[in-house]
Amino acid sequence: MHGQATGGDPILLGPVFEIAAGPLQYVEISAKSNAAASAELFWTETLEGPYGGFSQQKYRSFHTSGDGEFRVYRIWPFWHAAKKIVRLRFDPPNAGQFDIQWIRIAEQSAVPPTAAKAWCRDEIGSQWQASGDVEADSSGPILLSPRVAIRAADHPFVCVRMAPTAPAAAACSASPARISAGTASRSRSAPTADCIPITSSPAG
Repeated sequence: MHGQATGGDPILLGPVFEIAAGPLQYVEISAKSNAAASAELFWTETLEGPYGGFSQQKYRSFHTSGDGEFRVYRIWPFWHAAKKIVRLRFDPPNAGQFDIQWIRIAEQSAVPPTAAKAWCRDEIGSQWQASGDVEADSSGPILLSPRVAIRAADHPFVCVRMAPTAPAAAACSASPARISAGTASRSRSAPTADCIPITSSPAG
């Protein structure tokens, strides 16, 4: 599909379908554009409501490279609180021209949970999975931990110690194993200059 943004909020609505929503599912979009811009993926478990079920509580945004080359953008929605997904909405790059090869929903293989509660630098490199917005980007703006078996009430915060090379923003998200209606993954963000995605401790 080829198109060009003519306004600040282009919208493409996908067909109606139904799948069970799971925590290890992700959406991949193969697309190219000739301008670096923002794009958004929305999802819904219902067709009811003022916007056909879509809302600002059910979306992820990402940036397109604008280099004119096809790239695979991977989005992790962590949408399992919805129980099911019945429609996707893709807001393509809001500047320039774009081409879309395909959009698909895929799922990561499940692995047994670990009892670990802390990881050093080498363990993060070997046990955590880098999952970038762009395929084959090994550094990846997203790092996924192994599945953990932790009682949240006994561990009320997460401490991340890091040394960024430039000011930016970082976020830490957690997804519960059991969910009820209206419950979704939890996320906190902060500037990396402060080194506190959730909280921090002074160097010792």
